[in-house]
Amino acid sequence: MAEKSQFAASVVPKLVGPLAPVLAAFDDDDRLDIDSTCRWIQSLIDRGIRLFWTTHGTSHYMSLSDAEIEELNRAIAGVTRGKATFIASTAYYWPTAKTIDFTSKAAGWGVDIVKIQLDWRGFPPTDDVLIAHYAAIAKSSPLPLFAYTWGTPGVRIPLLKRILEIPQFVGLKNDTGDYAEHAEYLRAVKEAGAADRFVPMTGGSMSSFLFGVMFGARAFATGTAIYAPETAVALLLLMVRACVSFAPAARSRRRPGGLGARMRRRPAAG
Repeated sequence: MAEKSQFAASVVPKLVGPLAPVLAAFDDDDRLDIDSTCRWIQSLIDRGIRLFWTTHGTSHYMSLSDAEIEELNRAIAGVTRGKATFIASTAYYWPTAKTIDFTSKAAGWGVDIVKIQLDWRGFPPTDDVLIAHYAAIAKSSPLPLFAYTWGTPGVRIPLLKRILEIPQFVGLKNDTGDYAEHAEYLRAVKEAGAADRFVPMTGGSMSSFLFGVMFGARAFATGTAIYAPETAVALLLLMVRACVSFAPAARSRRRPGGLGARMRRRPAAG
């Protein structure tokens, strides 16, 4: 079993609470509007959101060229650097060499983690092919990495256990299932003794976090963070006060001047 690496030590403590998937903005001519996207991200940071990722769906990767994907992630990293944790994502069909090149560029932009996306439904890889792909990227990556699962067959528990052997991988985005499947991922990580270095996160909703907390969930993506970030942060603080299983990690957000303190000082929305 892989031991906790410098990759996990640098970012896993920050993977707590609500994550906002980046909703890319477009102008009236359907061109990517970087300035508007960045202003919106800054507004979410100002309102308490500390985790972001780009995605195939919400970030409209299916509408972007490779150059636009790089432009978008580079610009977001410029906003989040030193203020929030940003997980930049690859496109579905990038080969290994292209993904390795992206991780190198992302490190220079100030990205914190790279999520390696692929089309599980259209072209599902065998376990051996996926592990070879992941291992080659991990060998060259200057950044921590996130795995990705979506649909069927997705990442099954035996495959997850193999991913846990690669120390550069610090988490998994779970778009396969927000409830029973996610509980199985969390259980497998805990049983492997990897809960302090690997964070499964749903793609999904605040309700999946309420379900997952009893199994050790500590971070969650939610569309609510896009339009009502205070509500998403309030759920985290509610769970902290309820003394659930992830509370020791989350309490660091309640240090004087930290996230919890800022939210308690913030007047209620009118």
